[in-house]
Amino acid sequence: MHTCRSSSPWQKALLARVSWFCDAICRFGRCAVSARRVPEMPLSYPLHAPAKPDQPRIQHLPKLNVATLFVSGTRDPFGTIEEIEGARRLIPAKTQLVVVEGAGHDLGFKGKKKQEDLPDLVLANFQKFFV
Repeated sequence: MHTCRSSSPWQKALLARVSWFCDAICRFGRCAVSARRVPEMPLSYPLHAPAKPDQPRIQHLPKLNVATLFVSGTRDPFGTIEEIEGARRLIPAKTQLVVVEGAGHDLGFKGKKKQEDLPDLVLANFQKFFV
């Protein structure tokens, strides 16, 4: 199980749900992932520094040969939805993007507009994508 160092209860709840689901899949013999090919789930992947889209962090993506589920907000200064879509096309393995409307880099875990359904949304997409 993943242990979370974050102080945010939302982040802990999301990671706990995803970790539990991964553990349950593998425990019941439905795990199609070998120890060397663990799937990726970048939450708000920092594609580039804010206001520096000309310096993308994409060099490693063509070498990423594992299923990857991105979760990104429409107001993330570290990468627009269009930029994340472009980065996804560089990955030779299966990818998907879960778009969180109105969320910034924090995915709505902080601030006044908390997205109560975000953990359930991410978990549902995780289940559809990885199972």
